[in-house]
Amino acid sequence: MDSANPKSDIENLNQCINKEKIKKFWMSFKGIGIQYAKNVPMDEKDSFFVNSIKIDARLNAILKDTVAANLKDNLKEQLFLDAASQLKITGWQIDRMCYKFGTEIKQLM
Repeated sequence: MDSANPKSDIENLNQCINKEKIKKFWMSFKGIGIQYAKNVPMDEKDSFFVNSIKIDARLNAILKDTVAANLKDNLKEQLFLDAASQLKITGWQIDRMCYKFGTEIKQLM
């Protein structure tokens, strides 16, 4: 979808009732794949995505050389969400911490 009607797009987005529908909405736009369709609502702090993490190269780099390196992405996400829970922060917050301090986190491991 390459919509020329932002008002209609916002209305359609607001009608999305779960994570899957929100991702499907974003993927309807040209150039947006599954990972970015998850990243956009995370960046917007959408309530459905506040405890989501997109496993990408930087998070995989943190897990490199650990037993978790070979886990599937959904299990890696759960690992980070469990760590966030123990720290009493959201998935969004741990994702941002890993983004800003990934090198330092890796050095501490």
